[in-house]
Amino acid sequence: MVPAFVTSTPAARINGFRDTSASRALPGTHFDDVDPLDVIEAADWLCELCGGEIPKEVDRYDPQAATADHHMPLALGGHHVRNNMRAAHRRCNLSKNATHPDDLNASR
Repeated sequence: MVPAFVTSTPAARINGFRDTSASRALPGTHFDDVDPLDVIEAADWLCELCGGEIPKEVDRYDPQAATADHHMPLALGGHHVRNNMRAAHRRCNLSKNATHPDDLNASR
């Protein structure tokens, strides 16, 4: 099974990613059109949080599924721009939650 976002159109991926991200963003957050698949492919399907390989053929709700993580979380003032995003497993992204990057690095 290939996740739907891999086979959907770029416009659908961009709009879906923007819509789901907007609910976590602070007022004044800047939003660029970012295709999450571009973020994941730029990382060669490797999780930039744990370093593990991200499988291409799992359901989007699988803990191993590919996601685009906001390095500086939107809830902490990060922006929805390409240079604030990185590829991550769903489980890694969810466990990071809205942790500040400095706090995440200190815990490793």
